[in-house]
Amino acid sequence: MRSSITYRKDINKKKIGLFDIIMLIAVIVNVAINDNLRLLIISQVLFFMVAMYVILSARSISRDNFNIIIRTVLFFVWGYLSSLWAINQTAVMEYTISNGQVLMLTIALVAYISNNTKLKRFLIAFIISALILAIRLLSTTSLSEIYQVGYHLGTAFGYDRVHIGMISSYASLFLIYFADNYKKKILYPVSLFLIFISFASGSRKGLVIILAGIVFYFLLSRRVPQKRIKIILRILIAILIAYYLINSIPFLYHAIGRRIVGFVSFLSNGSGDSSAATRSILLREAINVAFEHPILGVGLYNFKYVSSQNLCAHNNYLELICSTGLVSLLIFYYYPLKSLLRGIQRQKVNNSKLSSLVVSVLICWFICDIVVVSFAMEYVQMLVTVLMISICHLSLTDNVK
Repeated sequence: MRSSITYRKDINKKKIGLFDIIMLIAVIVNVAINDNLRLLIISQVLFFMVAMYVILSARSISRDNFNIIIRTVLFFVWGYLSSLWAINQTAVMEYTISNGQVLMLTIALVAYISNNTKLKRFLIAFIISALILAIRLLSTTSLSEIYQVGYHLGTAFGYDRVHIGMISSYASLFLIYFADNYKKKILYPVSLFLIFISFASGSRKGLVIILAGIVFYFLLSRRVPQKRIKIILRILIAILIAYYLINSIPFLYHAIGRRIVGFVSFLSNGSGDSSAATRSILLREAINVAFEHPILGVGLYNFKYVSSQNLCAHNNYLELICSTGLVSLLIFYYYPLKSLLRGIQRQKVNNSKLSSLVVSVLICWFICDIVVVSFAMEYVQMLVTVLMISICHLSLTDNVK
């Protein structure tokens, strides 16, 4: 049963106000310009301060939104306390600061996402941010570098290809939703552009998000069996075309094709690229550490200091268990999992395209966490927070006007 006072009704939901502008700036900086630390901190603090003013002056929080904040607070505190038994306390402090940033953004987003209009504005802000990032990447990369073997977008200013791939892929899914729901076919080429950026980054996580997100979105948003069959056939054709292009265009093959081939080879016969082999070693070591330190772990982001590879576990589930034990794993995933199950139940009744998008993206996050450590990625945790708020607090009905 929900408690507390509900949010105040907006006088004009379509009117863009100061809070919307500050949200846009915060999202752009966190997604597209987060290599500028000073600007990053200023935007986060400003977003947080305005949110606190809004909460304290005019609104209270529903029980669900309060629980979302408590989840982030508990994870922040438990991570900080792990410095008491950590191997490297400096690493704990570094990632505690990152978790503090996530906490500020969580509180700000709880205050901001009060209706479907605000949710869609956030999605648009994320799309704009991904496009700005793409422009930055292309403006610092020559055509010869794009076609250069082994070159990855983002090298010029230190952006990790995993981030580029995931950001571009999530934004492309949002564009597909807007194109599908509002019948704006012109948005499909923009989505394809971001998919190209994702492929060019060489990130396999981006590919997973694209494939899984599109499949789940269209299957969930269509109830008629005949439509689902058509969608499955179209998706299979699109996958075959993408596979052909990746293996036929040299720079796409060297960016991501060879990594896919290497990973498949590793799974089938134990041979493949060095990345897959390293992940196998990390997996075994992480499982061993998890069994040796199941409750408390070895300290926040300290697994790398007990690993022979000096790397994180490349698996968020195992990284959390190894770092801060089963306690943090429960804190971190309980409410997102509860939200996902609730979202699936609501989808059966609601069956809106917006609801389908939210559930699909949350599923993608759970899948991607098998191959990436996401708890310290601010933009990922922003998305997760928005998805939980959307499922637990909003109607998620479609408005095609």
